Amino acid sequence: MKTYWFLAFSLSIAVLLSSCTTKEVPISPGYKYPIAAFSYTGNDGPAPVTIQFTNYSETIITDSCDYLWTFGTNGPNSMEKNPTHVFSNGGSDVKVYMVSLKVIDMVSNLSQTRSIPIEIQPSE
Repeated sequence: MKTYWFLAFSLSIAVLLSSCTTKEVPISPGYKYPIAAFSYTGNDGPAPVTIQFTNYSETIITDSCDYLWTFGTNGPNSMEKNPTHVFSNGGSDVKVYMVSLKVIDMVSNLSQTRSIPIEIQPSE
């Protein structure tokens, strides 16, 4: 009798283990995506101007996220939380740089990108 019980128990465990597969864990309904948000100061004169960016992004776990800033199309990048960047404009017209911040949640691997245009006055 003990042998049949052990055999039935072993078969049950084998069936359970064989039915387990590795899957991505679904995100719970209450999970919020990272929200990319920022502001800037220092754009109050002719080029070159040094602009300070302040990151207001919201993430689930602050220490488990990365920030990727891009200053203009194909421009330089920064991974600082609150970077500064010097913008130049050698032309005679206002130059527009599209600045983007991508916030990446390292726990869920979800991300959000926010972009805003920044107008830079020509050099005097």
